[in-house]
Amino acid sequence: MMTAGFPDFGSDFKHLDFAKIAEAGGIMGIRVEEPRGLRAALHKCFAHPVPVLLDVVTNPHEISIPAEITGN
Repeated sequence: MMTAGFPDFGSDFKHLDFAKIAEAGGIMGIRVEEPRGLRAALHKCFAHPVPVLLDVVTNPHEISIPAEITGN
């Protein structure tokens, strides 16, 4: 399916919790499902002394770049 002239790409994994998969492998995982939780999750990631996997749920139907680029 094309969206705004851009071909579909990426993966179509449904309902995978990559943060839990990371934790199963011994890595700290943080999942963000709402935009209001992103800032706190980022602070938590940067405060952790070792690598962290940050799993951010996004809208798969959102266009990744604006249709028209402006200088604003």
